[in-house]
Amino acid sequence: MAAARLVARAGFLGVLDDVLGDRVLDQHFLLLVISKLSDAGVGRQDRLLLARARYPEEYRDILENILQETEQSPLPDHEWHPVLMALGEDMLASLLRISPASVRRYSRKERPTPDDVAARLHFVALLTADLSGAYNEFGIRRWFDRSRQALGDRAPGEVLGAGFDLESDDAAALRRLAAGLLGAGAS
Repeated sequence: MAAARLVARAGFLGVLDDVLGDRVLDQHFLLLVISKLSDAGVGRQDRLLLARARYPEEYRDILENILQETEQSPLPDHEWHPVLMALGEDMLASLLRISPASVRRYSRKERPTPDDVAARLHFVALLTADLSGAYNEFGIRRWFDRSRQALGDRAPGEVLGAGFDLESDDAAALRRLAAGLLGAGAS
């Protein structure tokens, strides 16, 4: 599961554009994924460790470490395109609490992405990556609009509203809700 989650994240972090397709999730492909993440500045040491790993627990520990590193490493120059393709301009603008015009400017690199927008984009990219294990793009978009009992009968898009704090209990609840879909099927 950690390997599949890492591949999904790398896709929505925008570092796998040129290597996706029909792939087998083996050591060679994991090295390629980690190499792409490393080139973007994430998991550089883990790249070397994975090449030497021989036992399942070594792989698991390395992959879990890289997953943690991806949570702390926004890559806005890479993330805009895959998240925009999955969610669409209007929904992404709404979730990020910026205008559609700003989405266009930042995604086209006409202006640098401000740190606060990059942090929210990264959070949405991680949610979207987890959701991609259970939903297609239509289902992912609907997930943000449907009320959830675990969120106090609020929709995830509503929780991400004005004043949303990436370190809040609401943020943790959103992460748990999206990650909980992996391997369990859509709910």
